[in-house]
Amino acid sequence: MKNLLKHGYYAALLGLALGFSGCVKENKSSEIQKDTAAPKKSNPKHSKKEESFAIAQKIIDEKKERSKEWEKRGGLRPEIHPTSKAALLERAVLNDPTNINLRMDLACHYQAMGKHSDGAELFKMIYTLYPTTEHAKTARYQEIVCRQQEAFSLKPTCDSTELENTLKLCANFLENSQNSEYAGQVDLIKEECKKKLLNKSTEKFDFYLSSPRNNLVAAESVIKQIRKEFDMSNEDVRQLVLYLECKVARFKKEKDLADSLLAQLEQEYPYSKYTKMAQGVKSKFFFNA
Repeated sequence: MKNLLKHGYYAALLGLALGFSGCVKENKSSEIQKDTAAPKKSNPKHSKKEESFAIAQKIIDEKKERSKEWEKRGGLRPEIHPTSKAALLERAVLNDPTNINLRMDLACHYQAMGKHSDGAELFKMIYTLYPTTEHAKTARYQEIVCRQQEAFSLKPTCDSTELENTLKLCANFLENSQNSEYAGQVDLIKEECKKKLLNKSTEKFDFYLSSPRNNLVAAESVIKQIRKEFDMSNEDVRQLVLYLECKVARFKKEKDLADSLLAQLEQEYPYSKYTKMAQGVKSKFFFNA
């Protein structure tokens, strides 16, 4: 009997121990399930990427609004960087739109930045709005400088519209006796633009002749245009025209005319580069004959 009780006692203890360990395991497993089932912490309302997009969109919207304001108050173009010197000057002009000195400073800054077209437009606005001020003459001259710089900065493949417009501005400026202060500088700009325009005409001529079909009609029209628009008493222009006419005659196989034009070049301009070029054209056609 005592042994039975003793064995029962131990059995009870063993059962109690097993039950306790089972509870512990159950509690641990339930905690693990809770941990695994627990939802992850929610992300911020906007991720960094979304915040960046939101900020960028805000800047774009503000820039659009600012551009509209500038357009209403004078057509000035705001800078992208809000702390740049140009942007600060633009804000100053916006706050004080009648201050001509600020406008001149901004136009000069555009010019220094290489924004020649913007500078020219602002200089034009200044002398148009304030024609009787002391800044009007300077603004008119600086517009021509900006236009020339813009024309000279274009690729060689661009047309000659900018050069032609600059020449018109020069002509109008020189016709006005009140602009005598800058007449010398404008006259130099005019000559430089003419040389550039003459070079572009020569490039156009060469392009027509070098085309697969040798567009002689178009090449001859370039010569006519040069004769019409340039001073034929100018030695450089005259030499060039004689050379171009000689070249066309060679292409048209008009030997007598070509030889006559070459003889004229050799007699009047024996050391000219155009004379040597015309001699080279003769050699080319002689050997290809």
